[in-house]
Amino acid sequence: MTADDLAGIVWEIAKTSRKYIFTDPNNKNTAEALGILCSKACKWEKTAIKEVILAMLEDANFHTTYEEVSDIFDGKKKVEQ
Repeated sequence: MTADDLAGIVWEIAKTSRKYIFTDPNNKNTAEALGILCSKACKWEKTAIKEVILAMLEDANFHTTYEEVSDIFDGKKKVEQ
Protein backbone atom coordinates (compact mmCIF):
# COMPACT_ATOMS: atom_id res chain seq x y z
CA MET A 1 0.00 0.00 0.00
CA THR A 2 1.29 3.45 -0.90
CA ALA A 3 0.88 6.87 0.68
CA ASP A 4 -1.47 7.75 -2.19
CA ASP A 5 -3.59 4.67 -1.38
CA LEU A 6 -3.76 5.73 2.26
CA ALA A 7 -4.64 9.30 1.27
CA GLY A 8 -7.56 7.93 -0.75
CA ILE A 9 -8.77 5.98 2.27
CA VAL A 10 -8.47 9.04 4.52
CA TRP A 11 -10.44 11.10 1.96
CA GLU A 12 -13.21 8.48 1.94
CA ILE A 13 -13.28 8.52 5.76
CA ALA A 14 -13.65 12.31 5.69
CA LYS A 15 -16.38 12.01 3.06
CA THR A 16 -18.28 9.48 5.15
CA SER A 17 -17.81 11.52 8.34
CA ARG A 18 -19.65 14.56 6.95
CA LYS A 19 -23.00 13.21 8.16
CA TYR A 20 -21.61 12.90 11.70
CA ILE A 21 -19.72 16.22 11.76
CA PHE A 22 -22.11 18.70 10.17
CA THR A 23 -25.55 19.56 11.46
CA ASP A 24 -26.57 20.76 7.98
CA PRO A 25 -27.21 17.62 5.89
CA ASN A 26 -26.52 19.64 2.73
CA ASN A 27 -22.95 20.39 3.76
CA LYS A 28 -20.85 18.32 1.38
CA ASN A 29 -17.48 19.92 2.10
CA THR A 30 -15.14 16.93 2.44
CA ALA A 31 -12.04 19.12 2.85
CA GLU A 32 -13.63 20.91 5.80
CA ALA A 33 -14.61 17.56 7.34
CA LEU A 34 -11.02 16.37 6.93
CA GLY A 35 -9.78 19.50 8.70
CA ILE A 36 -12.18 18.92 11.59
CA LEU A 37 -11.07 15.28 11.87
CA CYS A 38 -7.42 16.38 11.92
CA SER A 39 -8.17 18.92 14.64
CA LYS A 40 -9.92 16.27 16.72
CA ALA A 41 -7.10 13.76 16.10
CA CYS A 42 -4.64 16.39 17.35
CA LYS A 43 -6.80 16.85 20.46
CA TRP A 44 -7.01 20.58 19.63
CA GLU A 45 -3.35 20.95 20.64
CA LYS A 46 -1.76 23.97 18.94
CA THR A 47 1.65 22.42 18.26
CA ALA A 48 0.20 19.27 16.73
CA ILE A 49 -2.22 21.27 14.57
CA LYS A 50 0.66 23.51 13.45
CA GLU A 51 2.73 20.46 12.48
CA VAL A 52 -0.15 19.01 10.44
CA ILE A 53 -0.81 22.28 8.62
CA LEU A 54 2.88 22.87 7.89
CA ALA A 55 3.36 19.29 6.66
CA MET A 56 0.48 19.75 4.22
CA LEU A 57 1.90 23.02 2.91
CA GLU A 58 5.38 21.57 2.56
CA ASP A 59 4.13 18.47 0.76
CA ALA A 60 2.19 20.69 -1.67
CA ASN A 61 5.31 22.85 -2.25
CA PHE A 62 3.58 25.98 -0.93
CA HIS A 63 6.85 27.29 0.49
CA THR A 64 5.90 30.96 0.84
CA THR A 65 2.61 30.08 2.52
CA TYR A 66 4.50 27.64 4.77
CA GLU A 67 6.74 30.45 6.00
CA GLU A 68 3.83 32.86 6.49
CA VAL A 69 1.75 30.35 8.45
CA SER A 70 4.75 29.31 10.53
CA ASP A 71 5.42 32.95 11.39
CA ILE A 72 1.78 33.46 12.39
CA PHE A 73 1.87 30.42 14.69
CA ASP A 74 5.15 31.61 16.18
CA GLY A 75 3.77 35.12 16.78
CA LYS A 76 6.26 36.73 14.38
CA LYS A 77 3.51 37.92 12.06
CA LYS A 78 -0.06 39.07 12.56
CA VAL A 79 -2.92 37.76 10.47
CA GLU A 80 -3.80 40.24 7.71
CA GLN A 81 -7.45 41.22 7.57
